[in-house]
Amino acid sequence: MSREHEYRVWYAGKMIYKPELEWCKTKDKYMIRLLDDDGFVLATTYYEDEEFLLMQYLGLYGIGKEPRQKIFESDIVQVQTSSGMFTGEVRYSACDGYCLVWPYDDMGEEKEDAIPIAGMAYYGFEILGNIHEQPTLLKELHAVS
Repeated sequence: MSREHEYRVWYAGKMIYKPELEWCKTKDKYMIRLLDDDGFVLATTYYEDEEFLLMQYLGLYGIGKEPRQKIFESDIVQVQTSSGMFTGEVRYSACDGYCLVWPYDDMGEEKEDAIPIAGMAYYGFEILGNIHEQPTLLKELHAVS
């Protein structure tokens, strides 16, 4: 069984979702093609690496909302497991695959920690937002009351 390959892009303060998006990386830039519903190219644009953030769909869906939402890299999710509640950003690690990363300890101090999400998928993730559209959300969620 293979998972669906899908991406989204953060560019110029907004999220661009597939299927309107086709992309490839050239030597030093990304080439983006915006497509219509029939797959015809509407526009082709080139972006520098710093201006363009590509995020992959994990093959998982969030719980608690209809219609179901796809979980992408950079999403902020929450999961209640038998070990406790975890809230963090979804990131990819070459060693561990996709991980849930939280940048603050229980006292609100900066201390990055991570756990692979593979074992937590059983419990289901609630999508709270993403780090690009809500850059302070993760810090607010980990604030000490």
